[in-house]
Amino acid sequence: MKYHCILLIFVGILTNIPHLKSQIVNIEDKRVRLGDSITLKGYVDLGLNFYKNDKHLTTARASFQVEKVLDKHFMMLIGGYNLVKGEGQNFLNDGFMHFRHNIDINRHLVWESFTQIQYNERTRMLFRGLLGAGVRIKLRLAQKQRFYIGTAYVVEQNQFRDETPRQLNHRLSTYLSYNVQLPNKSRLVHTTYFQPLLTDFNNFRMASEVSWLMNITNRLILKATANLSNDNDPRTPKEIPDLTYSWTNGLRWDF
Repeated sequence: MKYHCILLIFVGILTNIPHLKSQIVNIEDKRVRLGDSITLKGYVDLGLNFYKNDKHLTTARASFQVEKVLDKHFMMLIGGYNLVKGEGQNFLNDGFMHFRHNIDINRHLVWESFTQIQYNERTRMLFRGLLGAGVRIKLRLAQKQRFYIGTAYVVEQNQFRDETPRQLNHRLSTYLSYNVQLPNKSRLVHTTYFQPLLTDFNNFRMASEVSWLMNITNRLILKATANLSNDNDPRTPKEIPDLTYSWTNGLRWDF
């Protein structure tokens, strides 16, 4: 029975690992804008599971996304919460919220501003707040392929659960993203982020993520994601690993 409980905990963690495990929230595979002039789109994802043999395990997750397109303006609000709890301790307990506003300057150039808050109990992150703005360049390599380059200035505030003083950082956030439409109503999205301190490019965070999404119906989507990240900031608490990775699978309902 002990090994059954360990297996349930492992499965619960795998099905609830969020993108912020790497401490960089990837929003590229969450953009559902497809050239509409005026539209409102989004989804809500909720889950609550209980497991009982000789032990108790509870898993809960919630996420949402709302997008609004109005002429040259694109606004997006996304958020997520994850909890895996068993044996009187939290194996996961984290959440985030992100708001982004894009303004099309021309067919290939976009001005975007954003703000984000998040926390992660397991990595001792009590609070992280971001405020940034920059440009996004859109390139179309082929009919069903899109390539994006983005760079932004970001002000970041961190607070960890230890004696580390509150940090105020100024970072450059850059990313490369590739989006290709595949057969059978599926698509592949790859994004790599590089976020160095403006005062020290040797102090950086880097994350790379690949997502495969397939439409089962017009609203139901199957999604698989692989994520690898590295954070080499020497001020980060020693309990937090520099290198993290994850593989997640799930379903999404669009509205």
